[in-house]
Amino acid sequence: MSNARSNRLLMRLPLCAAWMLLGCSIHAQDYFGHTLPGTMCRAGETVLFACTLERAKKIAVCARSAGGSPFGDIRYRFGSDARTELEFPATYQSPATYASGATMGDGGRGVLTFLSLRRRDMTYSVYSMVVNPTYQQDEASESEGVLVERSGKVLANIHCDPNVGSNAGMLADKRLFGVAVPLANQPLSIFPRFQPSP
Repeated sequence: MSNARSNRLLMRLPLCAAWMLLGCSIHAQDYFGHTLPGTMCRAGETVLFACTLERAKKIAVCARSAGGSPFGDIRYRFGSDARTELEFPATYQSPATYASGATMGDGGRGVLTFLSLRRRDMTYSVYSMVVNPTYQQDEASESEGVLVERSGKVLANIHCDPNVGSNAGMLADKRLFGVAVPLANQPLSIFPRFQPSP
């Protein structure tokens, strides 16, 4: 794998532990409140997840400090640079009432990190999956996207454009899963091999 590809993969790995094992000194908290250009997050918000989909549509999950937590206010957005087509919740709600997430493994070298957000009977789960079958990272693969479900039935699994940078690293912050939002105890339906740790 080229150095550029390897570095890009490391920056998008969902586990902070992976960064530490490789000697990386990046601290996720340094990015709080620094909006990344090209995402749908706004001034004062932190990008939890953002990517470009087909036809230049974008999705973003953005956090703002509230209630003593850096993830006290979380919003899901979908649309384009010109227009936000979906945003929820419309007003502040505790994320614990509509969100959950986890990092799960496949028993090998695969890791799936996801954050699910519920809006009435709809659930939007943004995810980042990294599979590294060898220690040398020769066959490493990654994918990000959003799973859309209605009442538990899959409506769509929309992949992020692999040719455009995506951002999912903040999902690994230890103050998110099990702290700001409940820990999910079930895997995503389309990725049943990724299970919670025993």
